[in-house]
Amino acid sequence: MTRMKVHLLLLFYLLLSISILSISAVEAVSRTISVDAGKEEVETFSLKVEDEVKGRISVIGGASNDIDFYITDPNGEAVVPKERVSVQDFRFTASREGIHKLHFDNSFSTERKTVTFNYDVRHYIFGIPQEDFLVFVIMIVAVIGLILFAAMSRP
Repeated sequence: MTRMKVHLLLLFYLLLSISILSISAVEAVSRTISVDAGKEEVETFSLKVEDEVKGRISVIGGASNDIDFYITDPNGEAVVPKERVSVQDFRFTASREGIHKLHFDNSFSTERKTVTFNYDVRHYIFGIPQEDFLVFVIMIVAVIGLILFAAMSRP
């Protein structure tokens, strides 16, 4: 096998591996927002069916450090019901594709609240967690690469 073929094969393999690994398996968001008294703030994010979301919010401010929190799907239906919270963990799996909304409702209060929230979105491909799917694809590419390398090294 010529040296040029080996270099091209290795370059192809490297570029394919980098492109596969650069795909984000889990999307993570962490933010702090202020919610004025008598107001509601909304954070939007896009999901596909079967995407799994889990997160946590914590509230500081006012006499009781609380806020009304809920999550709605693209049809406006609550996927996490409205609840007055100070610190709350949440988790759900999207049953509809589209824009979902985190609602931070401070309309009951006369004081501004500071809300810190974070959430992770795990994506699925063919019902398999995206990171597992990518490992499977990388293994297939590795086997194909080895077969090509063996075939090209024959005289």
